[in-house]
Amino acid sequence: MRKFFHPSTSKLTAWLEGSSDEKLDAHVADCEHCATTIERISEDAESSDLSAALTTVLNPAEDVTYRVEEAVQAKIESREVLELVSGLFVSGVETSKILVSEDL
Repeated sequence: MRKFFHPSTSKLTAWLEGSSDEKLDAHVADCEHCATTIERISEDAESSDLSAALTTVLNPAEDVTYRVEEAVQAKIESREVLELVSGLFVSGVETSKILVSEDL
């Protein structure tokens, strides 16, 4: 009597991808071990695809550091301008207070 060996993982993967083999079709239909192996291969492939998709979607853009630095620099510059303008207004207010003051 001939000892039976289960198909290799590579053969089962090829079968999953559409390879046609009548003996393998019949075996997979009746073999719990191979069905379980095929499910694991399928889940691994889906997990790998999902991982690749998530990596693509969630990775920051290549120029993110540059864009953040530019945005921070723009905020700093706008605050410097605001300080200068407010300083000019405060000077006018202080001058007006001095001129209107009754202490003179």
